[in-house]
Amino acid sequence: MSDTPVEEAFVSDRIEDALDCGTVDALAREHLLGALAELDAERARARREGNHRTIRGP
Repeated sequence: MSDTPVEEAFVSDRIEDALDCGTVDALAREHLLGALAELDAERARARREGNHRTIRGP
């Protein structure tokens, strides 16, 4: 993981935009949904640690 914090809302919005536009194939959609699940896990971890505003990027 990098030391650069990434705004989780920005990342999840970009993923949701890609899904909503309907131009991704089934495999890409599965990867994007997996990325959203990872973001959710990172958010939960950050909340437990008391830092709910940012997550760490790759």
